Amino acid sequence: QPTDPGADASLCGMAATGASGTNAVRYGTMRPNVLNLRVVLPDGRLLHTAGPGRQPRWVPGAGGMGLSWASTAPAPGSPSPRRKRAAGYDLTSLFVGSEGTLGFLTQATLRLHPLPEAATVTTAAFP
Repeated sequence: QPTDPGADASLCGMAATGASGTNAVRYGTMRPNVLNLRVVLPDGRLLHTAGPGRQPRWVPGAGGMGLSWASTAPAPGSPSPRRKRAAGYDLTSLFVGSEGTLGFLTQATLRLHPLPEAATVTTAAFP
C-alpha cells in the first residue's frame, strides 16, 4: 500500500488534504496514486472523477512494477500502440488536495504497488 494513514486518518481524508504519510519517499504522494474518486458536490450531485468503475491512468500489465499505461490496439499506420486520451480536465487531480472546498470525497480508488521482494532491517545501539 503506497499510503500510510496515521492512527485516525482515512484514505479519503488523506486524498482531500494531499497527505502521503511516511511512504512518500518510496511510492510518491497521493496525487499520482489516486485513480478515481467518488465526490458529493455542494449541490448534492454525485460525481465520479474518472467515470463510474473506470481507472484511466493505470491498468494491470507487464510494465514497470506490474503496471503499465492503458493501451489499445494500434491504429493502421500508427507507430504508437497508445491512444491519446486528453479530453478535458483531470478531475481526479483537481479534487486531490482541495481539502473539501470543491466537494466531499466519499470513495477513492488507489493504485496498489507490489510487495517488495525483500526487506532488511538494521538496528544500532547507542550508549
